[in-house]
Amino acid sequence: MKSVKQIHPLPDRTTMRKMGVVKNLKDIRRRSLSAGAQWEEHLEKTRQFILNCGENKQTGTAAILGSGWLLEIPLDGLARKFEKVQLFDLYHPPQVHKMADKRPNVELIQTDLTGGAVEEAYQAAKTYRKKGEKTLINSLSTGAFQFIQSPDFVVSANVLHQLNQMITNYLRKKGIYNDKELLQLAKQLQEDHLELLPENKSCLISDMEEELYDEQGAFVGSRPLLNIHFPHSNYKKQWQWRYDPHMKDREGIQTFRNVTGLTL
Repeated sequence: MKSVKQIHPLPDRTTMRKMGVVKNLKDIRRRSLSAGAQWEEHLEKTRQFILNCGENKQTGTAAILGSGWLLEIPLDGLARKFEKVQLFDLYHPPQVHKMADKRPNVELIQTDLTGGAVEEAYQAAKTYRKKGEKTLINSLSTGAFQFIQSPDFVVSANVLHQLNQMITNYLRKKGIYNDKELLQLAKQLQEDHLELLPENKSCLISDMEEELYDEQGAFVGSRPLLNIHFPHSNYKKQWQWRYDPHMKDREGIQTFRNVTGLTL
């Protein structure tokens, strides 16, 4: 099995388990298998958009941020075009290890893309539980993720919303911060992620908004998933993702997500 490079800051195993890193990843896999063809249109549009964005880039190193299960990542196409493909995530499943083993120019890198906010959030909850002391919310996102080397092409695919979701959901369950504070943290984590994407080298794809429909297809409501505005882009596409067609999240309610892809 291919070795994994580790870049600090990196949460320890206890933090990973308590924060549900692996559990969240497994939940995504189960959801994708359950949705089947309902997800495939979105995944294929994402793959094609990534390949289109990478067409005119230098062929040195491609960095994939939040690689997960590689569901929407066209690994074969990227591995053929670029001399090196680096997969960055908090955890790489065994199935991804096997895929990387078959491609000598693919590297697995374990790191916290938030620059340490995962560990900081866990420690804030621990401090509150033991001492009753509340850590300032703006001190949880003071780190900055760093690339090993300057990449020629960077892909952030369907990770921008997930970056803060795991952290804010965990802190919300602990009852430490109010909704306004958690919204502030989510916004900061999202802005920090945008800042790390190098200009003229990046491809960003993210779910922006949820739309809810009843069983008859009548519109029920919507809510934003991001708290930031995207910069201007010369290449931009939008599509809809049938995120929860089997109404598992909300009984009697189908959830669609509006997705935007753009170059930066």
